Amino acid sequence: MAIDLKDKNVVITGAARGLGRAYAEACCAAGARVAVADILEAEGHETAESLSAGGGDATFVPVDLADPGSVEAMGAAIGGAWGRIDGLVNNGALATGLGGKRIHNIDVEVWDRVMAVNARGVWLATKACLPWLRQSANGKIVNISSDTALFGSDFILHYVASKGAVISMTRAMARELGEDNIAVNAIAPGMTRV
Repeated sequence: MAIDLKDKNVVITGAARGLGRAYAEACCAAGARVAVADILEAEGHETAESLSAGGGDATFVPVDLADPGSVEAMGAAIGGAWGRIDGLVNNGALATGLGGKRIHNIDVEVWDRVMAVNARGVWLATKACLPWLRQSANGKIVNISSDTALFGSDFILHYVASKGAVISMTRAMARELGEDNIAVNAIAPGMTRV
């Protein structure tokens, strides 16, 4: 069964490459207007341009998920331009290059950066988009966790902890935002080739 997202406005964080780009491609193919939100400006512009050249409706919006001001500006720019947001995919996260550190070897600064982007960034992006999600008849938020949060994984404690937080936040968000007709779910992908 094909998914129809015609006339839907979708924001995807971390959409410049990898899984985020695949989500953006799928949403565009289903007819959505997509905001490619990412800290990687060159890749983000290229992704948006590629999607638009392929018949999609995509635009790049810069965002640093660790910077509350940047995230607020992203939400204001997209919401102000579109008037409403129908879907938010909280995909942006730090993962590359984190592996290989035992618990006692993880630097506090790296731990804090992973938490700031992977966990706090989900909250900040949701908060920034919420006024415009409330303008949708039935808003949707999809938080991207990881299967590592379900079974644990060695040598990436900070990443696993951040993705476990995403699952917990999803449960709390779903309870709180249901009264606004906003559904909140999480998915936990495993190893994926994109």
